[in-house]
Amino acid sequence: ANLGSLPSPAFDQQARPGNPAMILPPQKKVGPYRIGVGDVVVLSTPQTGSTVSELSGLLAAQNRRSGYTVQDDGSISIPDVGRVEIAGRTLQEAEAVLFQTLVDAQIEPSFSLEVTEFNSKRISLGGAVKSPKTIPITLSPLVLSDAVAAAGGVTVQSADYASIRIYRDGSLYQIPLRAYLSSAELQRTPLSDGDNIFVD
Repeated sequence: ANLGSLPSPAFDQQARPGNPAMILPPQKKVGPYRIGVGDVVVLSTPQTGSTVSELSGLLAAQNRRSGYTVQDDGSISIPDVGRVEIAGRTLQEAEAVLFQTLVDAQIEPSFSLEVTEFNSKRISLGGAVKSPKTIPITLSPLVLSDAVAAAGGVTVQSADYASIRIYRDGSLYQIPLRAYLSSAELQRTPLSDGDNIFVD
């Protein structure tokens, strides 16, 4: 009996997608962390009676370990001192401004500045990862492998046809997963505030 032409095979090896192209994001110079709106800072002071009495108003919140949140205008409001603008400054620059402000208010400044909550800079990571999430950028620069680890790792079936896509400032960059897994340099790709990363 004549069966006619055979149907096309259900799976054609040639139809599989090719390996994803590598398009790396431009290298950005990573500088020191700059304080931003929404970050929470604490003034840590030595545990001496004289300092506590000198800075009693200043330390009212500090004794409870609650910090100062950087407001929309970039400043924090300190009791008995007023508003001090610290957004956009490094920790050292902010400490210098606070030091001078306290001197001007005739308060003996003896403190160090810490950021206790990093809320102003973040990236988001989704797609084929165990736990999609938003990850803050902290004092240490955030690299791609740290972000992937924070999301529980990659969960794709085959690394051959998967990629990590980075959406940054309206541009799309792509790292093939196989290349990423075999290159420590690619794993150390620095991330920037606002990056959206998708594994697929």
